[in-house]
Parts: sequence; C-alpha cells; structure tokens
Amino acid sequence: MLGSQFLQTPSTSNRVKSLGPVDMTNQFRNWMFLAMVGIVAYLAASVMQPFVSALLWASALTILTAPLYEKVRAGCERGRFKKGAETIAGLVACLVTILVFVLPFVIVLLGISPQAEGVGATDGSTRSIERTLQNIDQQLATVKASVGASSFSLERTWSENQKEIVSGLQAPLVGMLKSLGVTLFSLGIAILAQFFLLRDGWRLKEGALDLIPLEHAQTEKLLDRLTDTVWAVFYGTVLVAMLQGGLIGAAYAYVGLPNWLLLTVLSAVMAIIPLLGAPVVYFPVAFLLLFQGKTQEALIILGFGTMFVSNIDNVIKPFLIGGRSNLHPLPIFFSILGGVLFFGPIGVISGPMLLTITLVVIEALREKTKLPDTPETAASE
Repeated sequence: MLGSQFLQTPSTSNRVKSLGPVDMTNQFRNWMFLAMVGIVAYLAASVMQPFVSALLWASALTILTAPLYEKVRAGCERGRFKKGAETIAGLVACLVTILVFVLPFVIVLLGISPQAEGVGATDGSTRSIERTLQNIDQQLATVKASVGASSFSLERTWSENQKEIVSGLQAPLVGMLKSLGVTLFSLGIAILAQFFLLRDGWRLKEGALDLIPLEHAQTEKLLDRLTDTVWAVFYGTVLVAMLQGGLIGAAYAYVGLPNWLLLTVLSAVMAIIPLLGAPVVYFPVAFLLLFQGKTQEALIILGFGTMFVSNIDNVIKPFLIGGRSNLHPLPIFFSILGGVLFFGPIGVISGPMLLTITLVVIEALREKTKLPDTPETAASE
C-alpha cells in the first residue's frame, strides 16, 4: 500500500482527484441540455397543437393530389414554364382541391344550416310530427292494451315536452355545424400547408429520413403503406359514403321530404362508419313516412335504399380499393371511429394512418429484436 502511494507522482495524483468534479460537471451539462430539449419540445408542441387537424388535412390532401402535381409539373418542365414548374403545379393542385373538396363542402354547409336550425321549430313540421305520433298511437293501441299501458300516448308526451325535445334535437345538429365551421377554417390552413408540402416536400423528406429512427428502406416502406392507406380509405370509405349519401338523398328529394339535404348529409356521415351505414338514417325515415300514411314514399325509400344504396359498396369498393390496403375491417372500424372522436372529421383518414404507422413500427421492432439463427436452432429446425 505504501509502495503504491510512493509510485504515484503529484501530477497523476491531482489528475485522479480532479476526475470526480469534471464528471459531475459533464453530467450536469447533459442533464441541463436534456431539460432544455424537453422544454423546447413542449413549447413547440404547444404552439403546433391547434394546427394538428390542419396538418393532418394537409398530409391527406397532399397524398391525394400528388399524382396531379407530378403530371402538371412534368408538363410545365416540357413547356415554357420550366423555371416555375413546381410553383405552378402546386397552385393547380390547390385550386383543384378547392373546387373539388372545399367548395362543395361550403355549399352543403350553407344549405343544411337553416334546415338544422329549423328542425321541429316550424308549425308545419310540428303538425306533421303530431299527426305521425297520433298514427303511431293508433297502430300500437292493441299492443299498449295488452301490456296495460293504454293511458300512455306519444302524442301527449310530445305536446307536453315539445320544447325540450326540439332543443335536444337541435343541440347536436348545431354542434355538428359548428364543428364543420372549425373544419372549414382548418381546411384553409391545410391548403396553404398542402402547397408547401407539394412544392418543397422532397426537401422536407430528406431531413425527416435522417430523424426517423428507422432504416431508410423501412421508412420508405412506411411512406408507401401510408399512401396506400390514404387512397384505400378515401376511395373505399369516403367516396363510397358520398355516393351512397347522394343516391339516398335523391330518393329523399324525390318523395318531397322538407329536410332532404340534412338527411342526405346524415346518411353520408353514417355510411362512413363501418357496421352502421346509411340504413341508420333511411330506415327510421321510411317508417315515419309509413306511420304518416305515405306508404308509396316509404316503399320508395326502403326499396331504393336496400336494393341499391346498401349494396353499392359491395360492388364498387373492390374495384376502387383493389389490393391497396390489407387492413382487416375490425381495426379499420376502431381506427376510424376513434380517429373521428379524437381528431374530428379528419379522423376518418388520420385514424387508419396512425394504425398503419403503428403496425409498421411494430414490424420494425420485431425485425430488430429477432435473434439470429444459431447452429443449434438451425439443426433443430
């Protein structure tokens, strides 16, 4: 022990003693750096949080309009506008987005607003509801007598609680309109972001590939699967639901329903949700018409709905989707429903997108954690 102390020179002894404080200083600096990164990340996330919906819209719209952008850009590069080809192609894609998505959305929103606010509020609709309930009471008279509820009357219940029932019907509809208004504002920001994603996306992609903790091949696979998911959900869910809503809406208008546009939108929204569909709307409408004595109108809606509207997805969806998406209908159902509840209308697409990202990440983790084959395991196989 004395020998070891004797062999240590003063310089080495001081250096050994100074290692402790230096390590503590470096560790403190590392912790301070991590704290600063956490604070900056939290502030950045707080700033971007109001625009998450808009960025999701922009991502989906960018994927959907990317083929159009590439065609216009290639055409401009072959012509006189080679210098500004990317800007022109981005503007054309955004203009098509406005004409195809935003403008019809605004027109429908303006059309259903007065119908939603006037549900059950006019004298004509009130008298129609009273007549319908009176007919239902007459049809159910035998059933009510058999269960000892002859005194119960739907018409009397309606007249006594009309204001509460009407306000209860109007509240979710007005709330839906407000959320649609917020969605319209988000779409405006999304179109601006869409332009820059289309024009400068290749520059952003290079930096993103370096930040994502996956191999470039796996990241490219993830982007391809995201693209396929967006196209599959758009064609197989959104487009089919719009077609179903338009067809049953034509039947609503043909039979002369006063709130046919509102019922059309509700049918299209229900058609987006798997396992529910447009029958959730047109079946009650048909039965109400039947109780009102409008048998022909009720049969038209029931027949047209069951024969064409409810079966059109079985005919068209395989041609629209093809082999783009291999997701099972049950996970798609939960991802769409959860996405709508969490993100709003854009959740129809962003929910399956997040599901796809999760599956790709799990697949990458499984590949990373897979043990290499040893001679013993190879021999046993």
